[in-house]
Amino acid sequence: MDKEVKIYVKDKCPFCNKLLEILDHDHVPYKKYNIADPNVSSTIITRDNHTPVPQVEMSGRIIFDYTTEEDLAEEIKAYLKS
Repeated sequence: MDKEVKIYVKDKCPFCNKLLEILDHDHVPYKKYNIADPNVSSTIITRDNHTPVPQVEMSGRIIFDYTTEEDLAEEIKAYLKS
């Protein structure tokens, strides 16, 4: 089974853009979903009426609380290599 990384973003989010830029630079495969899409919004985590982004889903686990985009990118790369 191939591992899949889903990344949930919103328009004009600097944190989302930075994460995607890092992954693109390192040629890391992912599927991007915009939380503005009503079909996507029901699958992501909302906290205190706020939707933190980026959110990353790997094997059903959603990460939305992380230190830096670089650290999150490294976690994604480690997951894909494992």
